[in-house]
Amino acid sequence: MVSALSHCCSCCSTPSALNTLVSCFRIAKCSSDLAAIDPETAENIDIGIRYSDDNIEFSATYYTIDFDNRITFISADSGVGGINYDGASGVYRNDGGIESNGFELSLNYQLNDNWSIYSSYTNDDSSYVGSKEIGTAAGFLPGDKVINSVDDMFVLSTNYNQGNLRIGLSAKYTGKRNETGSYTQSVSGERFEADDYTVVDLNIGYGTSINSSVFKSFDLAFVVNNLTDKSYVSTGTGNGKTFFIGAPRTASLTFTADF
Repeated sequence: MVSALSHCCSCCSTPSALNTLVSCFRIAKCSSDLAAIDPETAENIDIGIRYSDDNIEFSATYYTIDFDNRITFISADSGVGGINYDGASGVYRNDGGIESNGFELSLNYQLNDNWSIYSSYTNDDSSYVGSKEIGTAAGFLPGDKVINSVDDMFVLSTNYNQGNLRIGLSAKYTGKRNETGSYTQSVSGERFEADDYTVVDLNIGYGTSINSSVFKSFDLAFVVNNLTDKSYVSTGTGNGKTFFIGAPRTASLTFTADF
């Protein structure tokens, strides 16, 4: 490691601008002591029950997740030390972790031989843990809610099959993110609250076997995502201020044939 660092420093002293650029990047690589970064670890515990009979399938699960030694990029002006192992204007370091706990419920009910209804609900509570010093540099404090995490998600769907015809309709609800009061404003600055939204999808398909000289079977599927053309913000970029725009209504028609 010493000889490699010396080589990097000697290269950086050359007058060539290109050599200077390349060697200074190499210095960042050579001088990085990766032993100062601990690997990220996670401990998961899941406890659940399941029940099923001819018409009902039900499950309930409680979970807890302890995610430790979270590696986060911190800007150079934060004044916090760490490892610069990619030449970026900042450092990487372990900044505590995330504690999550919640529960999931799901139910599938067969109304008759052709028609079924499915529903699920997830409740999640995730927050940052770690020291105040590190959290301040990273933009949050211990106890702050994890950026872009969702407390409530709900799904309701139904499927109908009649012979070769199938029809499905589903609705997915996603709760609010970055709600006011979930963060320490003096540290994190302004968070942009993302509204809850519901997206409805439709699928219709028809498939059958045909004993022709060319095809064995074919399947025709028509899918519409975001049936109501709902405008919404989807997943966030991680800083609590910018989000991706949700996809508008899209439709696709797929034809599949077996030879």
